[in-house]
Amino acid sequence: MTDISLLPSNSRPIERELATLTARLESIAVPFNQIWNADTCPVEYLPFLAFAWSVDEWNDNWTVETQRAVVKNSIAVHQRKGTLGAVKRALAVMNYDTSVIEWFEKNPKGTPGTFSISVNPANGIITDSVRQIRAVVDAVKRLSAHYDIYFGTTVTATIAAYAVPAVGVEITITNTTNN
Repeated sequence: MTDISLLPSNSRPIERELATLTARLESIAVPFNQIWNADTCPVEYLPFLAFAWSVDEWNDNWTVETQRAVVKNSIAVHQRKGTLGAVKRALAVMNYDTSVIEWFEKNPKGTPGTFSISVNPANGIITDSVRQIRAVVDAVKRLSAHYDIYFGTTVTATIAAYAVPAVGVEITITNTTNN
């Protein structure tokens, strides 16, 4: 055999064939610096990158920009896991504006260890299922905390009031002829 192999001399022919195949695979250039970067990773590999970076929830229907943002924020969310800041950050990456009210901020005070989340889509449309949004919250919140979630939307509108002066003339017609 002319190739350099680390296989022992008593190796089987199939093992030698596998060794030659893997030797050919080594010559294929793999752009690791692109694949492991959320900004440059090819779109078809983003789900695998998300799995490698422990993204808790993934949706193939998200836009590519949202998918990249979720992958990029995965480490920051995991560093703050168990805090309400992680809940806000995880939902913000999914294009939701959130406000969180803890039990002691409510009037009257709520049940200790609970909080309420108000979720408003940034673009006016809730693109994810309620189940997926709750799964994101469940993945990053403190395990002992219970919560209520409220969905809403913010609508911006212009309200205008117009005043139009009107001048009218009233004409009364009477019949003065006697028949």
